[in-house]
Amino acid sequence: MSIKPLDLQTMFVRLNEVSKEQSQNQHAAALQQNQEARKLVEEELQKNSSVNNTEEDKAAGKVDEDGENKGKKEEEKRQASSEQKEDSRKEIVKDPEMGKHIDISG
Repeated sequence: MSIKPLDLQTMFVRLNEVSKEQSQNQHAAALQQNQEARKLVEEELQKNSSVNNTEEDKAAGKVDEDGENKGKKEEEKRQASSEQKEDSRKEIVKDPEMGKHIDISG
């Protein structure tokens, strides 16, 4: 099948349209990635500028049946559990030779 001058003329006319389509296809992925990055940045800025409630804030307003604040009781429990964790950590590290010898070989 040979290309006739008439076919060639129509090809040249459409060449400009085809090049635009190819260019758009090549840049579509980059544009989409750029839009997603902008969206993530906007969401991150929104999170940073907003004020979020924590579990401690929610528990602080509750009152127990005895008329005492539940938030204080829960906070005391957390402090006691954190102290127990610290105590258990302190018990693990009890090597008397630790920190007395320096290894310079490697």
